[in-house]
Amino acid sequence: MKFEVTKTNLILIALVIILTAWILIARNFSQSTVVDPTYVNKIDSLNNVIFDYKNKQLTLDKKILDFELSVKQLDYKIDSAENKIIEIRNYYDKKIKNASRYSVNELDDFFSNRYK
Repeated sequence: MKFEVTKTNLILIALVIILTAWILIARNFSQSTVVDPTYVNKIDSLNNVIFDYKNKQLTLDKKILDFELSVKQLDYKIDSAENKIIEIRNYYDKKIKNASRYSVNELDDFFSNRYK
């Protein structure tokens, strides 16, 4: 019986080698280890510290969201104020251009109304 080297045989051999290696590695990692009780206490202590920091982080995240909302509201108010300023500026630009045609009484009314 002669052994022929074919693709199928090579694939089968590779699968057997990979499966054997995987079983050996999985068995080594799955063995339970005995943990010293002092390490368990330290791990629990660290878990509690992590939990406290996570709670503090959530509180800080909420404050950040509140500040972001405040900034957005202030941005909206600033934009509204800028738009009003532009409208007022345009209105008085038109008035000033027309002021060159005013009579003395109309100029007096114009300045008295402007600075009320």
